[in-house]
Amino acid sequence: SCQFENDGIDLSKPEAAIRASVEKIESIRQNTPADQLRLWIDTHGGLRDVALLINAVGYLLDSFKVIPIKGIFGTETDNHLIIDQSNAFYSLSFVSGMSDFMNFGNVDVLKKYYETEISGGDSEIKALIDAMQLVSDGTQFCDPYLYKKGLDALSNAIPKNSGDASESPKAL
Repeated sequence: SCQFENDGIDLSKPEAAIRASVEKIESIRQNTPADQLRLWIDTHGGLRDVALLINAVGYLLDSFKVIPIKGIFGTETDNHLIIDQSNAFYSLSFVSGMSDFMNFGNVDVLKKYYETEISGGDSEIKALIDAMQLVSDGTQFCDPYLYKKGLDALSNAIPKNSGDASESPKAL
């Protein structure tokens, strides 16, 4: 067990602060047996931008399987409770996945997010992700038939009155 503290890291220079933090984490990782390595993040206290940077670095460490994140916690100061904020942390996966799809046509991050976050599988979400995958495959393979098939599937996966949040897929 090791407590990570600000050891002279200049927080006014985010790039340098991230580099120093990653170097410190890497030092801890190299000196800790893999089966004992767990990262728990406490997002309470400190500056909000620092907490955001900690979460971003933690997300990268977890998504590249460098160090598994075991918990993200904060406190509710009104009732002095420690609360699990892991769902908010993993929403970064959803945002990243949507960005990947919108910018590059890649559905992999969204698939992983929904496989992890939605146990038991939601048929609406599965249909939506499958349709997005067809669009992605059609684009990547330069296959207009597959692309059109994906657009049709995507059109069918999204309710006709999708402006009404109660009609749209639950997790979106």
